[in-house]
Amino acid sequence: MNDGTKRTLAELVTLHEIEPDLTEVITEGRSDSSLIKWFLRRRGSAAAVYCVSDRLEVPPSEVRARGQSVGNKGRVVAAALNISEASTEASRKISFVYDIDDDILNGSVQPETDCLLHTDYRTIELYAFSASPLDKFLKVILHADDDVKATDVLQSITGPLIGIAFARLLLSRLPEPVAMVDSIEKRCTLKAGSIILDAWALIADSINSVRGRRRFVATRESILAEYDQLKSACTLDPRLVIRGHDFMQICCYYLKTRYASLFREDRIAYKSWVVFEMTLMACLESEDLMTYPLFQTLAQRHHAHAST
Repeated sequence: MNDGTKRTLAELVTLHEIEPDLTEVITEGRSDSSLIKWFLRRRGSAAAVYCVSDRLEVPPSEVRARGQSVGNKGRVVAAALNISEASTEASRKISFVYDIDDDILNGSVQPETDCLLHTDYRTIELYAFSASPLDKFLKVILHADDDVKATDVLQSITGPLIGIAFARLLLSRLPEPVAMVDSIEKRCTLKAGSIILDAWALIADSINSVRGRRRFVATRESILAEYDQLKSACTLDPRLVIRGHDFMQICCYYLKTRYASLFREDRIAYKSWVVFEMTLMACLESEDLMTYPLFQTLAQRHHAHAST
């Protein structure tokens, strides 16, 4: 999408040097930009907010020269480094925001500069991995009774989500990296109110869907041993481990399987995890977001004040 606001890096620098009141945020994805724009408006900031692909032309050569992979995240990081070197004024007025993704899990360290910010958790969706927005979703959207508690739901899905995250990590570290299969909930079952994840089925189905397990020298035993080692060695906050879309998919699966009556009649649309995700994100409150370092920094850099 280009509505006439797309600029080269040099043009963006010039624009901010000649427009003293202009301030903006450039994000990795459109979900990020939508949430941040809403947050800043609620805090009284008029900062423009764009997804990088809608705002900037960042040549692949510039992305690679900055040690990044070509993609939206690489464009955001490369653009921030370029702007910070090119203009003190522009770097003061523009914030670049990227998702940390699996950087912490892989021990990857991104460059640092004042205008380059990152999510506090793995992806933007993990801000909804919290009792407050989930409780609002349960009570206002699904009409759940008081005995359906957000804290219990989060506790029930955390273990399986961590398992899925480390299965993804293991697949990415195979001699020939493999993407995880879709429909991850099909490798889960609900027993006595708890999700049981078949980690081997998830891993094996992912490998077999691409090339067949026989192409890999690793055995089932060695793969599962590495999987268990990765999980047991992790002491991170689950929100630094779990993938955002996995959270939404498994949370939706858990609720519609355990509490099927909540998804009847006018609430049937929420059986789709995509609809579920968009609605749960809309349950976030600006006051809650303001407790996180990323949003505190954005409010400070872009002249936001108390919520309106």
